[in-house]
Formats: sequence, C-alpha cells, structure tokens
Amino acid sequence: MRTLLLLLLTLPVLTACGVTERRQLMAGRDPGQVWEAMKAVAQTPDYYMNSDDVGERWIVRENDVAYDDNVRRIEVYRKLEREIHQPLSPARHEEREWKFEMLLEQPPPESDKPPPPAVMLFRTRNAGVPAHAWDEAKWYFDAVDAFLGPLPAAAPAAAPTTPAS
Repeated sequence: MRTLLLLLLTLPVLTACGVTERRQLMAGRDPGQVWEAMKAVAQTPDYYMNSDDVGERWIVRENDVAYDDNVRRIEVYRKLEREIHQPLSPARHEEREWKFEMLLEQPPPESDKPPPPAVMLFRTRNAGVPAHAWDEAKWYFDAVDAFLGPLPAAAPAAAPTTPAS
C-alpha cells in the first residue's frame, strides 16, 4: 500500500519533468524566412564540430525530421554521441536521445497596428534534465539566428531566450 501511495505521489513530478519549453521572439525578422531557417537547421545540425572546445562537439548518429508547412511545426528525433578524453582520465562515452518539436507562432495582428513578431517555440518531448533541454533550445535558436544572418540596422535585436510560463 505504501509503495502504491509513493508511486501515485511521484508520478506527477516525473511527468512534469518530461516536457520543457523555451521561446524566442523573432522581432524584425520575416516569418517566412524564419520558417525556412528553422527547417534548414533541423535538417542539418552541426553541434559545434568546429569548436575549439572538444567537450562541446557532438556527432549526430540519427536525425529524423518531419515538418508541416501548414501549421509551421517541426518534429525531430535525434541521437547524438561523443567521446571525451581528458588527461589522466579514461575516455568517457556519452549519448543523448532527443524528441522535440519546434513551432513558429504568429500571433494575430490587432486592428490598426503592425503585425506582432513571430515567436519560435522549442519543446522537448522526452524525460530528462531540464537544463540539458535548455542547452539544446539555446543551440537551436543560436543556429537559426546564425543561418538568418545579422538583422537589418533599423530592426530591433531578437529577445533573449525565455522559459515558457
């Protein structure tokens, strides 16, 4: 009985750890260009292969991407791995498996006002450490920004990554 009660109490906590969301406002960006950049980055992940810090480098072993242009949603299943070699330590092999989706949301315009900027939403769909998902979302947002290039001089910069409420 005690085990059943413990399971019932911990189930909501474990379930809550399974989904993590991050958003980034894309002020000054054309939503059509942002959507194309989102698809390109999802289909060709780089994972810091040119980084000087070998601890940041991941090898993509599997990358299944599906997207729906009508609702501007991308679903990704990805397997990553890396080998970390540090002095006086045995090599450490790490693997990560991700299931996530990215959406481009375009809030409806209000009358007599310019359309609001698009928002990228990044949502993990598997249990894991939320900070790892935040790192993955930051990598994705940074890669989309790099793909798009610098903003025109008159446009404001994109807002920093914020957790969903």
